[in-house]
Amino acid sequence: DPFSQDIADNPLAWCSRLSLIQFNASTSSYDNDELSSASDLGISDINALVDNVGDGEGITGNEYFVGENGTDNNQLCTAKKVDDLSKVRGTCPDEPRLSGTYYSAGLAHFAHTNDIRSDLASDQLPEVFGVSLAPARPRVIVPVPGTKNGQTITILPSCRNSSVQGNCALVDFKIVSQTSSGSTNSGQIYINWEDSEQGGDFDQDMWGVLSYEVTATDVKITTDVVNQSTPYGMGFGYILSGTKKDGFHVHSGINSFSNTDSTGATNCSSCVVGDAATSYTYDISSLDSDAQTLEQPLYYAAKWGGFKDMDNSKTPNQVFEWDADKNGTPDRYFLSIDPAKLETSLKQAFADAARAFASSASVATNSTRFQTDSLIYEAKFHSDDWSGQLLAISLVSEDLNGNGALDSTEDTNSNGTLDVNIIGSQIWEAGSLIPAFGDRKIFSFNPEATGLKGIEFKWDQLNNSQKVVLDNTTAGNTSSTSSPIVDYLRGNQALELNEKGSYRIRSTLLGDIVNSNPAFVGPVDYGYGKLSGTEGSSYTAYIASAAYKARPAMIYVGANDGMLHGFNASSSADGGKEILAYVPNSAISPELVSLTSINYVHHYFVDGSPKAGDAYFDSAWHSVLVGSTGAGNTSEIPGATGLADGTGGGSIFALDVTNPTSFSTSNVLWEFSTREDDDLGFTIPQTSIVRLADKSWAVLAGNGYNSDSGKAVLFIFDVKDGSIIKKLEADVGTGNGLSGPAPYDSDGDGVVDYIYAGDLKGNVWKFDVTGANPTSWKVANAGKPLYEAVDRSGVAQPITVRVTVAKADADGQTIGTMVYFGTGKYFEVGDSVVSDSTQVETFYGVWDNCDLNSSASCDSSLSGRSLLQQQAILYDLDGGTLSDGTVISNRITVVSNCEVAYSSTPPKTTDSPCTANVNRRGWYLDFISPGKDATGEKIVSDAIIRSDKVIFTTLVPVDDICSPGGNGSLAILDENTGSRISYAATDLNKDGIVDDKDLVKGPDGKTYQVASIDLELGIIKTPAIVEGATQADGSKLVTAITVGSGGSDDTINIKEPPTKGGGGSVASGKRVSWRQLR
Repeated sequence: DPFSQDIADNPLAWCSRLSLIQFNASTSSYDNDELSSASDLGISDINALVDNVGDGEGITGNEYFVGENGTDNNQLCTAKKVDDLSKVRGTCPDEPRLSGTYYSAGLAHFAHTNDIRSDLASDQLPEVFGVSLAPARPRVIVPVPGTKNGQTITILPSCRNSSVQGNCALVDFKIVSQTSSGSTNSGQIYINWEDSEQGGDFDQDMWGVLSYEVTATDVKITTDVVNQSTPYGMGFGYILSGTKKDGFHVHSGINSFSNTDSTGATNCSSCVVGDAATSYTYDISSLDSDAQTLEQPLYYAAKWGGFKDMDNSKTPNQVFEWDADKNGTPDRYFLSIDPAKLETSLKQAFADAARAFASSASVATNSTRFQTDSLIYEAKFHSDDWSGQLLAISLVSEDLNGNGALDSTEDTNSNGTLDVNIIGSQIWEAGSLIPAFGDRKIFSFNPEATGLKGIEFKWDQLNNSQKVVLDNTTAGNTSSTSSPIVDYLRGNQALELNEKGSYRIRSTLLGDIVNSNPAFVGPVDYGYGKLSGTEGSSYTAYIASAAYKARPAMIYVGANDGMLHGFNASSSADGGKEILAYVPNSAISPELVSLTSINYVHHYFVDGSPKAGDAYFDSAWHSVLVGSTGAGNTSEIPGATGLADGTGGGSIFALDVTNPTSFSTSNVLWEFSTREDDDLGFTIPQTSIVRLADKSWAVLAGNGYNSDSGKAVLFIFDVKDGSIIKKLEADVGTGNGLSGPAPYDSDGDGVVDYIYAGDLKGNVWKFDVTGANPTSWKVANAGKPLYEAVDRSGVAQPITVRVTVAKADADGQTIGTMVYFGTGKYFEVGDSVVSDSTQVETFYGVWDNCDLNSSASCDSSLSGRSLLQQQAILYDLDGGTLSDGTVISNRITVVSNCEVAYSSTPPKTTDSPCTANVNRRGWYLDFISPGKDATGEKIVSDAIIRSDKVIFTTLVPVDDICSPGGNGSLAILDENTGSRISYAATDLNKDGIVDDKDLVKGPDGKTYQVASIDLELGIIKTPAIVEGATQADGSKLVTAITVGSGGSDDTINIKEPPTKGGGGSVASGKRVSWRQLR
């Protein structure tokens, strides 16, 4: 028992993924022996399980080629009616006599849908993978000329050994010829038989040819044995289906083989090898009674034991549950009849089985709307060897024929909705597609250079300071043209220990991706056509140009191999290929060299989340990517003239990715590091690219955390050269740091007016950049925070997310902006510890009631909670029952529904914690449940505004190997009030429809829309939102796609707000903070 606590050497945790990879090197045989039940699993009748599979596959009651069906047990592949799949013995066309059954399919289905270890936490549901190494015997299907209903004749090679009373084994089969004259379909087949079913030498015991001629009325079969090398009597036969005399026939043979045909066709009487070819003509049946062959048992085991049960039916009743790539083969079944392809099949099977073990960083999409080529991108890492993965996974729909409509045969869950945004199969994995080290386009930055500072990351282009840091031994030899360390970092695996080298072995050249969220860069209109003058008019032409549309879509992500990587993001043959990579100068350090060590201790290098945007400079439009080292911060080493031009530290950098396939050293724009400014800390917050009122194009960056100065500072860099346009100090104290800035265009003219950002001391700052001269840019509200977040005890709550900003348009709001954010941090030692003194964190919606229309002296600052309306968690349930009776086990919460009076009009809600207070400045929700201690639940990922909802995720730290880092919930609240949504908004019962059946029953007997649900994926980040299906009632759905720290992914449908008429949906009409949703 691998789960037993008695195992001294680390028993498996209950959450370990259970995967069974079954190989069949030969056909199934005699597997029914003493297997009528499995009492240890609570199975009293395996036959019933197998029959369930037969029913689900539509097999029951139809004719198939099988050896035995329980009634006709001739052990030949003749057509037999299958009333019960459990009674079938002998698979066809390979081994009809060896009593192979379909028990494995029934057992696989039971184990996949029933908890086989009730003594352990959660459900243990193994996934079954099948790898078929043994090809089934071929069959020849010949169309009947002139028929309109697609009638066919099926011919199966068959052989009998009369000397040992058994069948034979097929050694070889070849199509010699196939012709069609319009009235006749004919062909010739070479067939070679071994004289025994198993254990023979597989030579040419009997070989010959079979010829066929099929007309509209009859079938003529001719057989001729050419040679033999066995003393046994063997019949060179075949099986027919689709005629009036279906069944086994033989009229050629060797060594005096005899057979009397049961249908009255030609007999074989003492047939020998020297006999002339013999023929018989069969009349074609008018009933189109052509029997079919069953798939191999392993096929059904992989299908019924490995499907994704997306509709909770416990059956693979929807095609996309078992065949996401629509190739007709179960996703967990791998066929390898070609030995050259065996390695590929095995790698694919093991990779799929291991997929959920990889902890995950984030998810991105290539579109906000479902399309035929919609992909999601998952970034992952493996802590066993600190390797990384970047996966492209398809999003699929029920629309199998692509006509954009739900046809009757496609509505697999009978919900009347064309379901889309279903997570499909892996399209590519970028780590396995990285080019050879000499062919890679890897770049870096030389701070000592004058003019352009971009270089290729090659030994001969590094400056001397960089060479000394990376490989001092080689640097001392001025004649050296290469460095083994640099070559290793570039990907030369011949230098690794398993290739007779001495450096650390890498399973993939892609390093671990932990905190870097992938950034998709495709043809996106950022709306700059609204700008005045040349900028606006040229932008319209820029995004309409053929060059812009032709450039490949890219996905960029940072990894802890020391590089930011850019991959082709398409689903084409080039998808997943690395186009470029960048090694920041700040990553060049002794720590980077340690990647070569077989005793490597993990370090962060390029861990920040890149951000892309368009910008106008040098009289042209450019696509710029800004990245950062994030949690990476290496040893700072002086250069030729001092620390500033040295190496190491942490940094922010910018690349011109307008034309990624022709990226060169001139496209490395700039790099700004901690060596140059004590205010820059760990560059974890994501940046933004914006147009400002002084007509500059800028990069906005919070200074991050743990800087030498400890201040909270906003950096405004010139996008082209990285020079500092303005540096605004929000808090000059110590122990602080500014999070990611959220720019806001108040009047929709394409120019940013205000910038909002939180800090570690709980302050939300508003920066006023409306002036045409940077000298006038300042911290708004006379230098005071817009809001100071404190808990119930008055203790400041850290803000590490980028605040989300949207136009204030609730009842009673006539001007201003709503600012949404949660509190909490999760990047320092101790942040995961939960104790009696753990702080209660909060989600806020704060109204900034000053904007461009306000007076210059307008002050919107406030502190504490006295002017905010409280919402509260009413119920915190470990599972519940939905109104349709569905039972869910996920943790869910229900919150209050207090109105927020933004004006002097009193609210109508009165139940606790609602108040009658008016002129409110927002709302808040504490993450503590009635009657429970604080759990440490916090918000460390950005929120999303979607229609009438604010969507965000929460994190509960857990010290449990089965909850990697913690648990994550998806929360959905009313954006104006923070209350629960007033209608059914989330598809909790997973039936593809969002309706009142998805409401949960509370302890008071009433039904509620949940405020949050634990998706049981581990820690989850901000979900990707993709527009989804239109329901039968006309309402719209969007799909939230998440991937958790445990490596698994999931989707949940969310309903857009209904119109007053009860159907359809309305757009929010809001201007959200400067964010391109992908």
